Amino acid sequence: MLAGCASLTKTQIVAVNQFAQTSKDFSAYPSKIMTELADVRLKRGIFYANLFNDKPSKYISVLDSAFNEKKQDYQLSEKVDVTFKIIDKYAQSLLLLSSDQYTTDLKEQTETFGVDLDSLITLYNSMDNEKKIPSGIGGLVSQIIYWGGDIYIKNKQGKNLKSFIPKADTLIGMMITNLKEFLVGKVYIPAINDSLNIQDLIKNEETGIRESYKFYVSSCSRLNTLPTLESENEYLNTLKVLDGVNTLLEQTVSATDGLRKAHHALLTAIEKKKTLTESIKELQSYYDEIRKIKTTIEKIEKVKK
Repeated sequence: MLAGCASLTKTQIVAVNQFAQTSKDFSAYPSKIMTELADVRLKRGIFYANLFNDKPSKYISVLDSAFNEKKQDYQLSEKVDVTFKIIDKYAQSLLLLSSDQYTTDLKEQTETFGVDLDSLITLYNSMDNEKKIPSGIGGLVSQIIYWGGDIYIKNKQGKNLKSFIPKADTLIGMMITNLKEFLVGKVYIPAINDSLNIQDLIKNEETGIRESYKFYVSSCSRLNTLPTLESENEYLNTLKVLDGVNTLLEQTVSATDGLRKAHHALLTAIEKKKTLTESIKELQSYYDEIRKIKTTIEKIEKVKK
């Protein structure tokens, strides 16, 4: 099957590898939004608990509830979770197939990645009765058998990628649709027994943290004490984190669109033998979006230290 395919150029293989490096662990970005919101909700519960500082049992009960909710809050649906795993596993497969390094366990890794990807696709198809991902995509990874490092890298790599990427483009398109639904659509939140989109969740937490801090300040007034400097910094830093999460959401939505465009640009370059300069705009835009996301996450982490 692969023998009749023209190989890719070295620069095309490098571009595929860079795309894969950028897309690896893509799920960390939308997941970060949800974990940060869950952390804010926990802090909100802690401030609220101070309203009952003269009732020890109630005080501890509120803290326990905040802790338990933290473990359950904003959990990803199984479909979204599998979507993240498929994108990450696909990117890791591309990394493996476009690597310029020969490893003695390449065959074993290839077979493992193929089985994992097909298992995830099977699981996804069992959850969605209407939108099925074409099966056997992971099997393409497993089919790649080599007879030696340099021989494999030079003569087989481009042909394998040229066969793999077009078949996976449908998969990427469907996974991006799921991601967009998650990022901008409504999600059911058990803690509030309602469906909201992530933007609404952020606004709710902004309102909630302010109201809960008011409870804390009222409690201090009742006890004739002043709010601690630590609590004031915690409150202000939490607002900064929420600003960062809002920015992160916008950037992740943009990067999700960028991932789709960049993959399609790679596909076009491969199928139509176009040079990378003809598709560099989409690829560069995608890389820039990911860099922005990483910078925003670094800023959020810095605020929390």
